[in-house]
Amino acid sequence: MIILKQNRSAASYTDYHGFTLQPGYWFGHDDETGEYVASSGWEVNHDLALYRRNQVTGEWEMSWVDQDETEIVASGFAVPDLAAKKTFKQWLKEDYGVEPEDYDEHYCGTFADEVESDYEDYINDGLPLFARTAANMELAAKDEGTGLEMDERGYIPTDADMHTNIPGVFAAGDIRVKSLRQVVTAAADGAIAATQAEKYINELK
Repeated sequence: MIILKQNRSAASYTDYHGFTLQPGYWFGHDDETGEYVASSGWEVNHDLALYRRNQVTGEWEMSWVDQDETEIVASGFAVPDLAAKKTFKQWLKEDYGVEPEDYDEHYCGTFADEVESDYEDYINDGLPLFARTAANMELAAKDEGTGLEMDERGYIPTDADMHTNIPGVFAAGDIRVKSLRQVVTAAADGAIAATQAEKYINELK
């Protein structure tokens, strides 16, 4: 499973373990291999260009991922406001310059598929296919509505005891704002968070 979050930083670029993240790029990790991954969101048909950080050499290497066969969990992106979007006929006339009646009569086959694909891109604000799934849209919507504080790169600020800005919610490991991301530091964070969570629950009794 690939876990990705969109870089929504306003900075022209952000460093992610040696990978240059531009605004709108995606970053995260492979849940099975533990490799850091990143992507610009570039797609060819249903294949996604995904970069992986080689754990031996530290170099970033690109490969194509079939989005139909790979589970990709995405969050941290702005969910399109579908209610504010034009209908297909409105968009066709106002943005594409084609009368709906002419489209129905003269457009078919591959060309019609391309037009409808362009409309899907408009509806989804150009999001990659993996972000358009119902599950990922729901996950992103929850991110937007939780009130949980995150920095521009999607990391969660905490204090030394792993408290977030929401009482009773703790964050540990690589999702925190921190200078060092290693297994040993993540394990230490987890131990602290678990202890503080237990303390918080006991205080509520």
